[in-house]
Amino acid sequence: MRKFRWLLVVLAAVGLLTLTGCGTSSGSDTESSSSSDGGEATSTVADDGFVTGTPEEWLADVCGADAEIAKSDSDLEPRYGPDATDSWYCPSIAQNDGTDTYPEAVLFSSDPSADWQPSTEPDTYLTFAIGQVSEDQWALVYEDSSTDKIAEPALSGLTEFGFEVYENNEPVG
Repeated sequence: MRKFRWLLVVLAAVGLLTLTGCGTSSGSDTESSSSSDGGEATSTVADDGFVTGTPEEWLADVCGADAEIAKSDSDLEPRYGPDATDSWYCPSIAQNDGTDTYPEAVLFSSDPSADWQPSTEPDTYLTFAIGQVSEDQWALVYEDSSTDKIAEPALSGLTEFGFEVYENNEPVG
């Protein structure tokens, strides 16, 4: 009888941990939501204010789960400045107006937000997501359109990772 009671206590504790979400490996709250490609995504916004995920996961959300994501080997400094450390990209996204956008994810060793703000110039549009990854790393996901307005921006799902998102200069979320 004593072993039976012990088994019930253990099962109850495991059930309680499962229901409350304790015991997840990330140590953060997790909730389910829809991703931009219509599939089911897991939100893992960190409790500490940092964005979660990896550049590959961010671009999969933007470009689709089956998109081919590649790490760039080009010189980042001319495009993103001396603090850019790594970048990734996925195939262009066709827009319903016949144009394409070119998503990129870039990591920085210092905060790039001073250089990345919504445009105040007429007929100039920026669509990007920005956030801090760790104490000494920041991330930018940029949907490049040569500053043209994007018919169907694809970055709004990145709010689920904790990014601050702007589509065509307008804050999202």
